[in-house]
Amino acid sequence: YATPRLRGSRIPIEGFVHPLHRAPEGGTSWTRGEIHEHGHLRGRELCWVENALEAYLVQVNGSAVIAWVDEYGLETGEESVIVWSASNGHDYTSLGRLAIEQGLAHEDEMSLARLRALHASHPELIETLMLENPRYIMFRELEATEELQGSRGRTLIPGVSLASDP
Repeated sequence: YATPRLRGSRIPIEGFVHPLHRAPEGGTSWTRGEIHEHGHLRGRELCWVENALEAYLVQVNGSAVIAWVDEYGLETGEESVIVWSASNGHDYTSLGRLAIEQGLAHEDEMSLARLRALHASHPELIETLMLENPRYIMFRELEATEELQGSRGRTLIPGVSLASDP
């Protein structure tokens, strides 16, 4: 299990334009593409981060440490943990699989590093492919007294806990 650390702003500022959202009351069934195209979660932003792929990967992972920045993009020294609070209920479609199907990589070379390299060289293409994954994850900020837990409700122990797929 890994909790990525990203720099984030509580407001959109220069360079921080990719939102991670809170769940709306009653949830949502809109797809990722519908949320992106129509701005259905506008006003529900928990934070804004610098990189669209990293925001997407936080959704895949389900949590992150946010190192807060000020209005100038300088880290304030404050951090928060954001955790999964809801999904839109749609099935997950692998971005790596989509990239392979588009001929951007061979199956034997697909990795997180390869996805990051593809995004660095072709951001518009990868961000368009991301919209083909209909699943969308929303977050909440962990309270200072709460412990980070895995999907089975067990406390995660740094350097010890690991994640596995069924």
